[in-house]
Amino acid sequence: MSPGDRIVIQLPNLNQYPIAAYAAFRAGFVIVNTNPLYTPREMQHQFKDSGAKAIILLTDLLPKFNEVKEHTDIQLVITTSGNLNILIPNPRDMDAFVQAIKPLKFTGFAGINTLFVGLCMHPEFKVLDFSALKITISGGTALTSTAKAITLDGFFKTGDVGICLEDGTIKIVDRLKDMIIVSGFNVYPNEIEDVLSQHDAILEAAVIG
Repeated sequence: MSPGDRIVIQLPNLNQYPIAAYAAFRAGFVIVNTNPLYTPREMQHQFKDSGAKAIILLTDLLPKFNEVKEHTDIQLVITTSGNLNILIPNPRDMDAFVQAIKPLKFTGFAGINTLFVGLCMHPEFKVLDFSALKITISGGTALTSTAKAITLDGFFKTGDVGICLEDGTIKIVDRLKDMIIVSGFNVYPNEIEDVLSQHDAILEAAVIG
């Protein structure tokens, strides 16, 4: 292959993608980004229309590519495998969410706080296999400058107030700057939320103002 030749990259969000992309740029190739969810018909159209001579794709996608290979100009095929990443398009559908991850022994879980709260209330989520889980990432804070958000020793300041429990986990008990002024008085939402949550008819409470 020569600089200017086109190379297909058909990968989901894996670490291999930026590696492949930067390598292609360094070699002077033109990248043809291809959706990993494309059908063989869509793949054939894009590969033939672009005039690509090579492809880097996930091993799982190889059977689909083999269906259309002879109808393309691709001569060089590079495959890679990676961790299984699952994107849930509609996380509000908790039943479908749980069913999608139920067969898997997932090692990482990323989502926003409200998603985790909702899942923890789902009876089937509580009985999933968490034995392989190594890391859970959650967030939902407003964007701010790095200098203000990161401590000198590298910790991210979320604005939450927490206590370290005996088992080593951290329990969030308050928000550092969350305060409502009512008629000149300081009102802390977490105190109102705690009182509201004690009512038998209230599952969750969020106070804003």
